[in-house]
Amino acid sequence: MPRNAVRRSSVRRQFSSTDDMTSTITSAIITPVYSRSEFLNDIKKIANATNAAYSESSTVAVLNVFEDYFRNEVIIFRATDRPGDALNYRLFIHKNVDTLSMAKEGKLLDPEHQMLTPLEIWCSLYQNEPQQWCDFDANAGLVKTWLHLVALRPVKELLTAPGIPSTLQSHLPTLQGLGFNMVWFVSVDYHKNTLNIYFLVQGDLSKDQADQITGLAGSEPPTKTEFEDIQKLIDPRGYFVAVTMRYPEATIPRVAFYALNLLPDQVPIKEGPLRQFLDVCPSYDERPAAVLAWSFGQGGDTYKKLELGYAGEFGDSMRATAMRAAECFAQGN
Repeated sequence: MPRNAVRRSSVRRQFSSTDDMTSTITSAIITPVYSRSEFLNDIKKIANATNAAYSESSTVAVLNVFEDYFRNEVIIFRATDRPGDALNYRLFIHKNVDTLSMAKEGKLLDPEHQMLTPLEIWCSLYQNEPQQWCDFDANAGLVKTWLHLVALRPVKELLTAPGIPSTLQSHLPTLQGLGFNMVWFVSVDYHKNTLNIYFLVQGDLSKDQADQITGLAGSEPPTKTEFEDIQKLIDPRGYFVAVTMRYPEATIPRVAFYALNLLPDQVPIKEGPLRQFLDVCPSYDERPAAVLAWSFGQGGDTYKKLELGYAGEFGDSMRATAMRAAECFAQGN
């Protein structure tokens, strides 16, 4: 199926404020386009086209627990340019829902998993305000939980919270020295025992900064072409970067730069698995949206990953997030 061959109508309007936009996104703008049969058909097609492993039983188990939110929230698909890599799908829930308890009760998550510790600490730190999002593997089910912190939070506040290992805190001087002061999201990977910290950094990204950032992971610096591709697509007013840490030892295996809220036609991918992903992944959003990331790891483990909005108006969700971030920066937070 060519991308965007099928579209459903959705409410469109102008927003007079960030709050207006956010409240609209969490209600009228998210059109209920999901159907189980269509989703299962689409995910199988995407997995086949990208040579990704797929388990219908794992996927149905996910839907049995979270289907009400699949109907009413934002869904995206994610793939990488590594042949045979996993196909992921993510559920953005723009309200306070205890997805951790749902996953444990639905037998999707070990209630004793060590990666629950930092999540529970950070949820408690912010009075359970963070929104709990879910990443799923098309073959393995639930693999990651995200915390959307709702506001930009100081990295020092997160890493010095009671119960967070001192190994993580030891990175504070380096992170702050790079300008990594404010955090928008955190996530944990249950299969890799890693956590990701997603920073929003004001200002344009320079080559020297990019070299220092990739050096955190023991990676070679971006090539001239790689850096030009990154700089061309990220917002010059501020960039979004993720630092991955193993838990609890806090070694850093990789970092990633993100270009947000692109149109699919802006993604400069001409061949390979991501081109196949672009060609086959349908969108039911009125305005299709994409996120492209460049991941740099040890030993030349460098790859691209691509997220594509499937349903629920992914682009509107990202724009609301960007507006809130700009508001936080303007207020000096």
